[in-house]
This record gives sequence, structure tokens and C-alpha cells, in this order.
Amino acid sequence: MKTLSIAALAAALFATPIAVSSAAADTITLNVPYTGQTLRSGEIAMSLYFTTTGNDGYEVVATYMSDADSAQPKRIVMDLSDGDSAKFGLPGHPGVLYEFARAGGIVTVSDGGVSGNSF
Repeated sequence: MKTLSIAALAAALFATPIAVSSAAADTITLNVPYTGQTLRSGEIAMSLYFTTTGNDGYEVVATYMSDADSAQPKRIVMDLSDGDSAKFGLPGHPGVLYEFARAGGIVTVSDGGVSGNSF
């Protein structure tokens, strides 16, 4: 009977949806132009890629939408030179912070977590 109870408890734990905390920061690395990746921050899904510009810059393009407002994606475009970084939040999404940074031929995009976490 004890074995059955442990098995039932284990099955219940694995069958129960587990909420994944958005408090942990995620980072993606882009190092090939026009090759994209996605980043999920809580309810926000963001698709990112970069292109090269004539002035040795990288134009980083981020298209995002939230689960709450999935009808209309929004876009951020920024030019990053070597050594540049930008930290910002998104309108209508308090507590979610992002950092875009370029070092040489590498662009990193990080989310700083949700609610109370900062860079």
C-alpha cells in the first residue's frame, strides 16, 4: 500500500502543471546576420535577428507580442555599434526588462526577469 501511495503521489506531481518562473533571466546570442532566434519572457514572445549596415553597425530587429494582446505584433529596431548596449522595458509590460548588447560580431539579448529584478 505504501508503494502505491508513493507512486500515486509521484504521478500527481508529474501530472500537475508546474508554473515556470519568469524571474530567471534568459539570454540568446546572435552571431550570423539574418539568422534569428526567439526569447520568451513570461507572457512575451520575441523574435530577433540582425543585419549589417553600411556604417559598421548592426541593425537589430525584434518583433514581439504578448499572450494578452496577440492580435498585433510590435517591432523594435535599433542600430548597435561595437560596444553598445541598451536596457529598456516595453510599454504596457511593467517589470519586464531587456538588454541588447553588441561585442564585436556578437549580439546578446537578455531579459532581466520579471517584477523586481533589474540589471
